[in-house]
Amino acid sequence: MKKQTSRIAASRTFSHYCRTEYLVLCNEVIVGQDNSASIIRVLDQIVVFAFPLQIHRLGIIAQFSRNETISTEEYGQAELTHKLVLITPEGKEFDLWQFTISPNAPAVGRAITDLSGQIWLHTPGFYEFRLLGKTQNTEFEELAVKRIPAFLSVGLPGIYAAEYSAAETKSRDDEVGTAMVALFPDGTLKGVDYGFQYDGHYKYADDGSLVATMRIQRLQKDAVSVFGDVDTLDLSLKGTEKSPGEIVLSGSPEGRPDDKIWVSLTRQTLMPSAPAQPEASELGTQL
Repeated sequence: MKKQTSRIAASRTFSHYCRTEYLVLCNEVIVGQDNSASIIRVLDQIVVFAFPLQIHRLGIIAQFSRNETISTEEYGQAELTHKLVLITPEGKEFDLWQFTISPNAPAVGRAITDLSGQIWLHTPGFYEFRLLGKTQNTEFEELAVKRIPAFLSVGLPGIYAAEYSAAETKSRDDEVGTAMVALFPDGTLKGVDYGFQYDGHYKYADDGSLVATMRIQRLQKDAVSVFGDVDTLDLSLKGTEKSPGEIVLSGSPEGRPDDKIWVSLTRQTLMPSAPAQPEASELGTQL
């Protein structure tokens, strides 16, 4: 019976022993005294203003939960190993970490790595981060994949004059609102007009379009938006950068898909990017 059990164990893959809960790329991971992990600013795209680009702040966290029906002895015999591989748009592969999981690891474990300042992007395209796992007797299998697009954008951040209307083609009878909007290099946006303020984020979608989400809050009691008498509104927009300094977007408020708005942005001034300084840290810390 023992030999049969050993043969079965020899054929089991990493996924049989451990389930991969998630793989997240972010600016920073903070682990509290209660062992909870706080993920600061999830990284799902990179806006590049010039190549090559050094990623100054990059934390990567993967979480696993073990199969508790398997004994500690069998875990030790399996010699579970996982690694993270970066694949560039040109197809080049780089190993970023490789860890062996202890048979005495907790039921839920994490691998956390700080790669701040250690990765350079040389070309636009999709950068794949692949999490792989293996046992002593099996080859590496794919556990999770994150595809991060890196887009080249010439001067997208800046101060913009915005015009918005509830009609795609404006006429004299249409109400046209105006505002000033700032697009920051870190993907945040802020704006203000005579009665409202705007706070949100923008990014490039996988298809290359520009998407923005924001919360609109009323500042003046008597101010009325193109959507009527509202204090707070969540708005989602999608569009394109038609030409350098000119952006056209359209969308609807949350829960009101039939209420459309069209927005045009014209850049007034550029906003230069000041790269953050990388923080010293140990590569490959596992909790």
